Amino acid sequence: MKKIFYILLIAIIVPHGIKKNNSYYIYLFHIDKNDNITLINSKTINNKLKISDKEKKLNESILVKALDTNNEVLYSYKFLNPKLVYSEDMQHGKKDFYMLDETYFVIKIPTLEKLNYIDFYLSSELNKTKNKKLNRIINNE
Repeated sequence: MKKIFYILLIAIIVPHGIKKNNSYYIYLFHIDKNDNITLINSKTINNKLKISDKEKKLNESILVKALDTNNEVLYSYKFLNPKLVYSEDMQHGKKDFYMLDETYFVIKIPTLEKLNYIDFYLSSELNKTKNKKLNRIINNE
């Protein structure tokens, strides 16, 4: 009888006491020629987000910070500036890049209970900029 009681107790308490993060948000954003970022759409995906452990050195990057109401960082990562497009001339061994005026991009953030804001920061070796704040998006999910 005690075993049945403990099994029932564990079956009831454990799933409610442990918060598993088995979903994430996909956000679609637009970045314009003045580096203003606007949220276009978002969707919840009921699957675990795979997070890379590797820190990449990016010369032209955007840093994303997911914040709570106290501006505590809940999650952050860097990705290549989506306005930057690399090209390579294989015959002449020449590499080049172009900056788009505007574009769309997607980010993924784990589902976080206290997520209130998403902040964006630009770092650019071309413009000698380090963590220039771009926008704050309010999370309405």
